[in-house]
Amino acid sequence: MDNAANLTLAVRLYGPDMASWPTLKTGGAWLTETALGSSHVPASTATRAAFEAATAARARGDYAKAATLYRRAADDGMADAQFYLGLMHANGQGVSQDLAEAVKWYRRAGDQGVASAQFNLGLMFQTGEQIPQDYAEAVRWLRPAAEQGHATAQFNLGVMYGKGQGVSQDSAEGLRWIRKAANGGCAEAQAALARLPGTKHQLVVAP
Repeated sequence: MDNAANLTLAVRLYGPDMASWPTLKTGGAWLTETALGSSHVPASTATRAAFEAATAARARGDYAKAATLYRRAADDGMADAQFYLGLMHANGQGVSQDLAEAVKWYRRAGDQGVASAQFNLGLMFQTGEQIPQDYAEAVRWLRPAAEQGHATAQFNLGVMYGKGQGVSQDSAEGLRWIRKAANGGCAEAQAALARLPGTKHQLVVAP
């Protein structure tokens, strides 16, 4: 049986939490080493297994184990694991709250195209509630998330165009993004559109 088949069988037998798996003495001693980067399995398989085990641990509230396993997958370059590790650092789940670490991992995930990481990072720079406010950086990260169809990122980007924050003020461009967000189901965007004057030439958003 190959490694992928062994992994599938182990998940069925013991569940997704690899830390609880017994070390098999015949034909499967690698199982408890998978998330540790054992050379017995391909890195991609080990990384995926660590991520899935982390997600299962997070779902049952074992944040410390989740953070440890996400870190292993994140160190291997998995973008989704980098996002969740950033989220856990931002929220102080399983690790001490550390916004610098959150930004670091959001950046890594965002650089690989994870829209949620791009949005979270853009929002942090936009609001300045957790890190120094920087509208240019906010636009830099909100734009790629918006271009991927992230509705809330589209709305926030539209607001920034409407107010001229980090970009030249451009009501038409702001309206274009807010309409996209509204079409994507963003309630805030839909409310903003409802506040437009009858001419629809000027973007009206809450201050």
